[in-house]
Parts: sequence; C-alpha cells; structure tokens
Amino acid sequence: MKEAGRIIVFSPHPDDETLGCGGTIAKMVKSGREVYIVFMTDGRNSHKYVLGIHDNPSPEELALIRKREAFNAAKVLGMDESKLIFLDFEDGSLKRNIPNIKKEIKKILIAINPSDVYIPLNDAHKDHIITNLVVRLCIKELKINPKIWEYPIYMDLRGKTGINIFILDIHDVIELKRRAINTYKSQIDTFFPSQNKPVLPQNFLQRFYEPKEIFIMRQRDCLACLRIILSFVEKCLRSGILGFYLLFVSFKLLQLLLRFKIIIFIILKVLRGARW
Repeated sequence: MKEAGRIIVFSPHPDDETLGCGGTIAKMVKSGREVYIVFMTDGRNSHKYVLGIHDNPSPEELALIRKREAFNAAKVLGMDESKLIFLDFEDGSLKRNIPNIKKEIKKILIAINPSDVYIPLNDAHKDHIITNLVVRLCIKELKINPKIWEYPIYMDLRGKTGINIFILDIHDVIELKRRAINTYKSQIDTFFPSQNKPVLPQNFLQRFYEPKEIFIMRQRDCLACLRIILSFVEKCLRSGILGFYLLFVSFKLLQLLLRFKIIIFIILKVLRGARW
C-alpha cells in the first residue's frame, strides 16, 4: 500500500467498514494518514430484510441508531468525525439511484483525490455489488488512478492465494477493531424486544475478530466493460428475485471459468484457428 496520500473507504452500510477494514483504518490513522469513510446507505432495513421485523424498531429509528453506532465505531478506530460522509440512500435502494450515486461519488473523489480506495468485494449483497461497480466506474470516468482494494464481507478468502491477494497483519490494533465491531449492538446482539436472534450471527462474525485483514488489489479496469457489467447488474436487480438469482449464477459461472482458466483456453483455440 502507498505510504502517503488520502484514503477513502466506501461502506455500503454502517458496519461494513469496520468488519472489512477496521484494523486497516486504525493502522492508517495511527500512522498519520488521512482517512475518510463514505457510508452509502442508512442501514434502515437490516431487521426487515434479515429478520422480517417492520416495527420496534421502525426503519427510521434503526437508521438513526446505525448512524450513531457508525460515529461510535469510527471514534474507537481513531477517526475524526469530520471525515465521515453519510450519503443516506435508503438501505437496499442503490440499484434505483445509480445516476445520483455517481454524482455524489465523483464529487467526493474529486474533492479528496485519494491515493487508495477501499470498496466491498462483489458478493451476495446487491448494495455491495452496486457500490463496487459504481465506485470503479467513477474512478475510470474521472481518469484518476488510486489503488483500489476490495475487502470481503460475505466471501471468506481465508486460505486463498493469488498475486492480487494482500494480507495485512493487524495484531497491534485488533483490540480496537473488536471494540469497534462491538459498538454495532443493533447488528450483533438481540438489541430489541422484537428480536429472537441477531442480524449477524457469531459464526459469521468470528473471522472478523481475527488479527488479519484480507484484500484483493483490483487491477486496471476497462471502462467499456464496466459500463456493460453495471448495465447488466442494474437490469438483473430490477427484475426481482429471478434477476438476482441470474446475477448470482453469472458471477459464480465467471468465477468458475476464471478458476479453471477456460477463457484462456478458448482464446488460444481461436488464435490457433481451431475448428468448433
């Protein structure tokens, strides 16, 4: 990672920034780096989506609680409150707000001019997918060149190897990260009387308490490819559960193709003029 320059962490919901790179944030702040966190959504619908709870708390109440938790977590990590940016899009709504999201992200990128950008890895959550793709597209359209680091939330990269996988030792700040995670009581505890289980179970949280963080360093993107992918993702997410299933299957198929290097094999076949 670069030793100087500003850092932006894009967090789809209040808690993703701490789970995925809380240790990195703490280390960078301690070293004197200027770190900003951009919260894309207000997190208001976690209990509705995960637990089927529509009241007590109401979405509006939960949005306020999660913003307060985000401030508390950032304080534990050593952040300056003035460097927290809340875009306040409704939780789950990013697919419907892509033009407005792009405007906001471009303004932030231009104003801060980061050397490093952290975004969630494309995984099972639609807000994570949109955040990842839109931030990358904005960077490409602005013709700026920060390093892009993808942090996993729902995908477990432990034990994975590759030239783009980077593992950061956070032993020196792990207690800060654990304390920051624990400020998100609404997500990790049975916080309300209406709950009989937490939004995030302990078996899911366990790997985020480990003294290391794993990132994928994103290689140079193709602008045209990003636009095509974002358009495809947007259409899939607007098609309801069937579209989301198609999107999930498409990503899994792409991972499978890349894993077994079938794409390279096909390209070599074409270049050699093989008959099909």
